[in-house]
Amino acid sequence: MSAGKRRLPTSLAERTVRWITIGLLAFRTAVLPIAVSGSYDLVGGAARSYVVACLLLVALNLVLLQLTITGRCAAFRSSWGFSAADVLLAFGIDVWAAAVLEQGTILEPYRDAFWLYGMGTVGLLTVRHGIRVGVVATAGGLLVELLMVWVNGDRLDGAGWTQLAARGAWLTNGLVIPALVSRLAHTGAALAEAEGRRAGRASERVQQLRAMHDTALQKLGHIARRSVEDAPEAQRLRDIRTVALTEADRDTGQTRPSADLGCQLELLTEEFAGQTRVEVSVADLSSSPDEDTTECVVSAVREALNNSWRYGETDRATVTAVSSSTGFEVVVQDRGVGFDPADHPRGFGIDNSIRRPISEKGGTTEVYSAPGKGTRVTIKMPSADRVSRKGAGQPVIAVSLTRTISLESLTLVSLSWLAVAALGYRLTLSPIQLVSALANIEKGLPVSFWAAVTAVFTMDLVVLIGITTGRMRRLWLSSAFLAFDVGTALVLNLWSAVVVPAGEIMLPGREIFWSYTIGVVVYWTSLRRLKAATALTAGGLALLVAMATLNGVPLEGAALFQLAARQGYLILALAVAWLLTRLARRATDLAVDESLRAGRTEERAEALELLRKPVVGVLREIAEHAGDEAADPGQRLQEVRGLALQLINRLRDAIKPDDGAESSVLVGRLRVVAGMFRQLGLRVELITVELSAEPGPEVTEAVAGALHEALTNAWQHARVAHAVVRAADSEAGFEVVVRDHGRGFDVDGQPEGRGLSHAAYRPLAGLGGAVEIHSSGDGGTRVRISAPVSAERRAAVLGGGRGGA
Repeated sequence: MSAGKRRLPTSLAERTVRWITIGLLAFRTAVLPIAVSGSYDLVGGAARSYVVACLLLVALNLVLLQLTITGRCAAFRSSWGFSAADVLLAFGIDVWAAAVLEQGTILEPYRDAFWLYGMGTVGLLTVRHGIRVGVVATAGGLLVELLMVWVNGDRLDGAGWTQLAARGAWLTNGLVIPALVSRLAHTGAALAEAEGRRAGRASERVQQLRAMHDTALQKLGHIARRSVEDAPEAQRLRDIRTVALTEADRDTGQTRPSADLGCQLELLTEEFAGQTRVEVSVADLSSSPDEDTTECVVSAVREALNNSWRYGETDRATVTAVSSSTGFEVVVQDRGVGFDPADHPRGFGIDNSIRRPISEKGGTTEVYSAPGKGTRVTIKMPSADRVSRKGAGQPVIAVSLTRTISLESLTLVSLSWLAVAALGYRLTLSPIQLVSALANIEKGLPVSFWAAVTAVFTMDLVVLIGITTGRMRRLWLSSAFLAFDVGTALVLNLWSAVVVPAGEIMLPGREIFWSYTIGVVVYWTSLRRLKAATALTAGGLALLVAMATLNGVPLEGAALFQLAARQGYLILALAVAWLLTRLARRATDLAVDESLRAGRTEERAEALELLRKPVVGVLREIAEHAGDEAADPGQRLQEVRGLALQLINRLRDAIKPDDGAESSVLVGRLRVVAGMFRQLGLRVELITVELSAEPGPEVTEAVAGALHEALTNAWQHARVAHAVVRAADSEAGFEVVVRDHGRGFDVDGQPEGRGLSHAAYRPLAGLGGAVEIHSSGDGGTRVRISAPVSAERRAAVLGGGRGGA
């Protein structure tokens, strides 16, 4: 079929109109058989004509449903001509029904079998063309009521006017509720788009920062280290130029690899050439995941290889990718020095570049390591169908380097309006109940009835105010309120069977609180309490039987038709509420997905200007200096190293958790100490991304003094040019680990005043802290400085939400 005849909606407004239209068409299709069955025993000789008209209208609405769902004839269905024909048909069938009905009976209960069809038509007109058109249609419908009375020859006495008012109230409900749902749905869709776009930008920023850490930052570190290594200057400059140009081409997309996971893993052998020998095996990988998952897994493997090269003290690593019964797994293994995970602070790389990204894609990460036994990182990823399968876990996205949110939470925030719309519907039922009771119960009702109606109306108003203002929101959505609400509906209906004159509860128009029961089903279905709403609907039949028994009504003849109609309305309420909730959820999910992609695209373009282009510029400048053979090699190496270190500092500042918080006092002191030794020529790599602790001033100064002493030993005695300082939170407080790979010493053989007994370490011991030193002649030195943080200070930090530097 051509595009002109079939068009699915693309904008938020079009989607909203579409799914509300589907719901209203479903209502019109289902309400007709229920209404006609309820009036079948009351309309006499017109019953067969009613049934034929009902079947024709049902067939017509099924065709319209199919066209709306498939998107066919969209221009025709949204035209003024179609809407006018739809309204004329709806109100025309009412006038026809009044003409074929026994004269003088149209104002009796349940003789207006096609009136609710007109209510659905007013709703459709309101959704398609706006509330002003809906108001005009409602006013026209009220005039049609008067025409029906005139055609049928009935009298407008007191009871007649009251019955007319009740029908007018139902018709007005067909205007108010769709208008409310449409307005709230548009607001919810706009919120979904805004929240999705914001989360998409934040997610893309995290991805860009992780990519910077895993690629450019690692290569810049390699360039800086290579510039001072013991190797011929010409060779070092050639290696530096090659690395810089390769990384620059990667960041500009000039060397974009295949989307196949196996191909990308094999390319890592070339990427790490000159750093470590990487052996890749992908023979047992039967299929490749999607592009996003592939990029995530390759980035995680790259980070694992970086760690192996930098800290494993080995020149060989293996990467093995195999398929499994649930998806696939990739194992990165080396035979390096290894480490004790229980005694090693988790740095940026393992958590932010491996664990978190893999978890966000539905996978898991296992890290095994032991001193002297190497390290093995196992990444397990589920297949695409298992990720999307219900119950497999909700997908999440990272909105900062340390925080993720689920897509489900974005959807639920944008769907919160459903409860408001359902409560709005419930709120309109009490006045209609009041008018119906006045019209249909001749003997009058006790004051307690009016008190009950008022109490129900007041409760719904209080809940609506609470939901919209956020006050006691948990209560109105809780299981306790669910039990209270259902119990109230049951008690009110049973009580009405006692209050209504004996033998009348199954007569038309005597279902005083049945509409409230319908409102309960709609409200809890909209809150995704489908099981509870279904149980209440299924129990509706038993409730109707109990009401008939209490009121002394035998279930036979007309009473059975009334019972079937009332139960049918309850089932219809559940079905329409479920359908609207399902359609709203699908539309919101789609809006969130699209806005996430839009936000990521916007952030990617911005990151290209603000982050990647400067990085590429510096890398090309490094390559230019390294390849300038006319300049002095030693001078060129110094310039290259200065450019690399300067860019490293800029990238580390960007990679800090982006929560807008100021750096802690402790982090500031650690930076000051590290800066002092950088000025002396010791390259100190300070990592504080996992540190959020904020101790008191005495502990801060004691830790700073201990760090100063540890770096002094590395600078003066270990004879190294590079030291790593990792600061991270621990169970009791925090720890700072200083690591170098220089000349070690015998810790136990040190004289008094050196090693653990040094004066710089004593103040920390007096404050509950400790210093551990591990060193060997050829394995370098590791100093672990630990300190406690009081419960009060820890609570203050957690309450303030401050991230690490």
